[in-house]
Amino acid sequence: MICLFKKTINYINAKISRKLIMSYIIMIFIPMIAISIYSYSQMVKQLESTFNKDSINLLKSLDMNIQTYFEDIFRLTNNAQLSQNIKKILDNTDIDPKQRYKNLIEFDSFAINIFGARDDIEAIFLIDNTEFIYERTKLGPKKLEYDISKEEWYQNVLKIKGKPVLFGSHMPKYISNFSSDFTVTVARNIINFDTFKTQGVLGVEVGHKIFYRLIDSVNTNGRKFIIVDKQRNIVFDNHSKSHITKSVDQVYPWIAEEKLKTNGYTSTNGYLLSIHKSKLGWTFIGLSETDILLKQFNDTIKSLVIVVFFCLVIFLFFSFGFSYNITKPIKLLQKAMRNVETGDFSHKVNLSSGGEIEDLGKDYNIMIDKIRCLIQEVYKNKYQKLVTEFKALQAQVNPHFLYNALDNINCMAQLEDAYDTSRLVRCLGKIFRYNINNKDQFVFLKDELNHINNYFLLANNKYNGNLEMRISVPDQLMSKHILKFILQPLVENAIKHAFKNPNLKGLIEINAFEEKETLIIKVQDDGEGIKNNNLIKIRKTLEENVDVSLEKEFKSQSIGLLNIHFRIKLYYGEEYGIKVFSNTGEGTTVEVMIPSV
Repeated sequence: MICLFKKTINYINAKISRKLIMSYIIMIFIPMIAISIYSYSQMVKQLESTFNKDSINLLKSLDMNIQTYFEDIFRLTNNAQLSQNIKKILDNTDIDPKQRYKNLIEFDSFAINIFGARDDIEAIFLIDNTEFIYERTKLGPKKLEYDISKEEWYQNVLKIKGKPVLFGSHMPKYISNFSSDFTVTVARNIINFDTFKTQGVLGVEVGHKIFYRLIDSVNTNGRKFIIVDKQRNIVFDNHSKSHITKSVDQVYPWIAEEKLKTNGYTSTNGYLLSIHKSKLGWTFIGLSETDILLKQFNDTIKSLVIVVFFCLVIFLFFSFGFSYNITKPIKLLQKAMRNVETGDFSHKVNLSSGGEIEDLGKDYNIMIDKIRCLIQEVYKNKYQKLVTEFKALQAQVNPHFLYNALDNINCMAQLEDAYDTSRLVRCLGKIFRYNINNKDQFVFLKDELNHINNYFLLANNKYNGNLEMRISVPDQLMSKHILKFILQPLVENAIKHAFKNPNLKGLIEINAFEEKETLIIKVQDDGEGIKNNNLIKIRKTLEENVDVSLEKEFKSQSIGLLNIHFRIKLYYGEEYGIKVFSNTGEGTTVEVMIPSV
């Protein structure tokens, strides 16, 4: 008996096709009967939880789609902050009708680009400091006479500077000829970077059809979806337009306020209630009737039993064919792998069985190619590493040799009583030491100022000591970390461009202070200043983030400024950089803004 059992096991284990057939019988037929009986009783219990989890996932997916959409709208409104058309309008708020008509034309040229990108935008409007409204709908531009101060959202957006704000559904009386029943408003302040004051408000009205479009992108299965804002007003209801703008307490009084405060799901009043809090400040609610859900489940179970029965019968006839089709490409793949074991990476497989096995064959061929390339890359990298280390060793020889040579020259100058020469050589040596020290990109502010002192002593020698430099930096700021080499080029610019006549006296001042969490460093001179047309070009270049490599029309002065500007933005972010102020004949001031760390 034991021998017969062993022979049976050996027979089954001999071929993978036999293993598959026996596995089908053992792992499908027998467990299916037991599992089906147990599963049915458990499915009813788990239905509510599973359905609600699915609802939460759908709400999250819908939230993600809506967030992505409005983040795109936020980015579109950000363009207004840098738009020359908008700046020109807000700088010309003359009540003269001709001027306002010109402003409307300027605004229309800006707004029409946004309309081209989004067909669901109903209107774009701009409100200047006189609360005059420039409007652009799909029908064209228009000037509106409307007391915008009546709108609650307008008063709220004036309090929030520097970022776009999203407001819930409403019917905008200040927008004419819009095709949607309701709109959602995205508004933001337009800030004057010279005065940091609000110049106007840009608004975008998005029609409700975007909600229907985004909901259609997910499988709702008949669920009711509701969006509620922070004031508990309904922003959107996919089953009833009449509920929009009403309080959720009025329409669905059985939804307790506590249930909307946290994410999750529950059963209440014959409904499955799912809650998801959005980063937009909205609450997404999913509602499904329990009775309808259970009825659909029972109908599904009946259909499933019939389908499973016929599938089991058909399975008996096709199991042998499936086993053969599965094992044949596997054997070919196995043979190819044995060739790889011998170090032969040239042999590839060509499987046409379809499905995952064919994909596995393609992945195998890709893997072989990558392994061969990686082997070559490893050898190449080892060689390049050796070459790089050798060049790095060579690069250290000349700088240290020159620094030591400067020390020798300094000693000789002192022996010859050439103390001015000795002082200049020492300054040059310190500058050279500072330049070749490449361990860190960041240094203390005091180290950068010491470097500037050494540079100034050398440069001032050319001006016969006619230049003077004053540094007024509080002691508590000396230990702040800054990017290396962002101040010395500004002093160099001041010396080269502000004081072209070496016989005239001049003053360069450096001071620093903190404003909130920002460190502001000013480099100021009383030299010739920058001509107005050149100053406009420099500021425009800084504001529009023009690539330094493309700025061929500017002199070295603006190139140096751009280099520092882009380095600061690269390391610290877009909100930091430099600003330039100048008057012809009165000098130039450059402000450096970086985080205070």
